[in-house]
Amino acid sequence: MPDKPVIVVQLVHIEGPLKGNIEVCTDPIIRIGRHDDCQICFPKDLTLVSRNHAEIVREGNRFKLIDHSTNGTFVNGKAAKETVLKEGDVLMIGDGGPKVSFLTEIRAAGAETPGGAPKEAPVVQPPSRPAPSPPKQSLLSQASVKQRPSMGSEPERGPDPADAQVQAPLVIQFGPTIQSFNMLPLVIGKKVDCDFILNHADIIDRHIQIFFHENNYWVKDLTGQGLITINDAPIGAKTPLNPGSRLSLGPRGPVFQFLSGGRLVEVADQPAEAASQELPNAPETPGQVTPGPRRRGKGRLILFIGLLVILIALIVWLFFNPGTMDGAMAGELKEWWHRLVEAVRRIVG
Repeated sequence: MPDKPVIVVQLVHIEGPLKGNIEVCTDPIIRIGRHDDCQICFPKDLTLVSRNHAEIVREGNRFKLIDHSTNGTFVNGKAAKETVLKEGDVLMIGDGGPKVSFLTEIRAAGAETPGGAPKEAPVVQPPSRPAPSPPKQSLLSQASVKQRPSMGSEPERGPDPADAQVQAPLVIQFGPTIQSFNMLPLVIGKKVDCDFILNHADIIDRHIQIFFHENNYWVKDLTGQGLITINDAPIGAKTPLNPGSRLSLGPRGPVFQFLSGGRLVEVADQPAEAASQELPNAPETPGQVTPGPRRRGKGRLILFIGLLVILIALIVWLFFNPGTMDGAMAGELKEWWHRLVEAVRRIVG
């Protein structure tokens, strides 16, 4: 009897302190919370998440979410105590808490993680018109046929494989957005006619194409600027995507990780070096120092406190010496009082 296939659960953190992390689990019960025994363990100071918040239990070939928390667990925005999870569901751990997307992958028994085959064997659609049968070749001409290219090289010249319609699964997760496709190729970009619209400052109208060829996923750079990298290495015109590959669409992102089974998920990335550099300071004239905002604010505060002390002292003196003022002095004091109040207003404002 054949061995029972292994169903691997992939939980992709899309919001929260673990954003960009991908948790891979094969346990029959997956615990979520702040306790050290949880497979999906959140930081101890994230009190919105309970110590034993929820668990995902495998029942045959399906998975059930069971909530044990005080702040609730939400599936696609709806509170859930017990519910069967579907591919691509978004789980929110607590009201307003971290979010993870739920994905699964079926692997043959004994297969190692990561790297399985896609869930469905991609099927290339037959051409609209039957191609003419090739002429018979001699043994010598057959021996001169080119060998199949390696995984690191580009497809053979001839009809562009990026244009061939192929039935192959692909799931793209960007932020809270998860979209599934069954046919390749597809185009990612900012233009409205792209298959996956990606609103990002560094994405152009038609940025990248993903297609399937020779049982592998490939990417094609449509920018013409060499902005796309895989594992920090610039790609050629067409480059294969292997499980675990890190795909960056530009120097400042966004950055995706490619998982087996045709899953492309956004991961957190360090800001680009160019974006983190500070502008050089302007040279100062000798003997001339421009006070910063913090120094000016401190000076205003000291002056305000000094005037306030003088005002309080004057009020106390008048309180204990009411007979020392005549009408003229009272008018003059009133005028000085208004001047002092106006000065304090200017300093505070």
